[in-house]
Amino acid sequence: MDINYEKCDIPQRFETEIYRSFDHQTVNKCANLLKSLKQEQSDINKCDLMNTLIKNLLLDNNEEDIKNCFVNVRHDLTVNNFQWAVEMYNQSNSLADFANKLRGMLIQEMQDCMDSGKDFYGVTVTKEIMNFVNSDPYIFYGIPAENHIIARAIPCNITEYLNSVTDNVKQYYMCHCQYAKESIKNNERVSPLLCYCSLGHTMVLWEAVLSRKLKGKVLKSALKGDNECLFEIEI
Repeated sequence: MDINYEKCDIPQRFETEIYRSFDHQTVNKCANLLKSLKQEQSDINKCDLMNTLIKNLLLDNNEEDIKNCFVNVRHDLTVNNFQWAVEMYNQSNSLADFANKLRGMLIQEMQDCMDSGKDFYGVTVTKEIMNFVNSDPYIFYGIPAENHIIARAIPCNITEYLNSVTDNVKQYYMCHCQYAKESIKNNERVSPLLCYCSLGHTMVLWEAVLSRKLKGKVLKSALKGDNECLFEIEI
C-alpha cells in the first residue's frame, strides 16, 4: 500500500466539502472557523475549533446532512489513491478473496517493518502488535458479509492502547483524528459526527474497487465513548 498522507490537505478538503454541501448562510457562519482550522498548529485548539464548527453546522442543518458532508472528506483521499487496490481486486476471484488478500498484504507489510526496524505509518511494530492485528479479521479495511462490510480501525497508538486499563485512556489512544483526539481528555468531546470522515477514509477504497458510490454508518467510535471504531459499509 502506497499512500502519502503528508500530501493530504484535510483542512482544505473540509472547506471544499462544506462549501459544496451547504447554503450560503451556513457557509458564512463557518468561513472564519475554516480559515482558522487551516492555520492552527495546536491540536487542542484544533479540537475546540472543530467542536464550534460542528455546533454552527447544526444550527441550520440536520445530522444526516452533516454526516453526508463529512463522509466525503475522507482524509483528503480519492478513488485515484487506490488504483493499486483496483488492480488487486481485478486479479481476485471474489470480493471476499480480495478482502483476504488485502488484509494479508497489510499484515505482511507490518511484519516486514518489524523485521527491518522500520515504522509502519509512524508505528513501531512489535510482536504484541502483530498478535493483535492477526487476531482481528475486521482490522484495516474489513471483510464482506452478505450485503455489507464490517471494518474496524486500527488504533492510532497501538502499544499504548493495548496497555491501557481505563476506557478513557484507551479511547484516547484509539483515536487518529487531530481534530478530535485531544478532546477525549476533556469534559467536552468533539461531536462523533466527525467520525464520518473516518468512515469515508475506509469506504473510499471499497468505492474504488466496486466503481460506485457507497453508503455506510459509524457503529462505534472513541468519540461516542466506545473502545473501538467500527464501521458498516453497504454493498
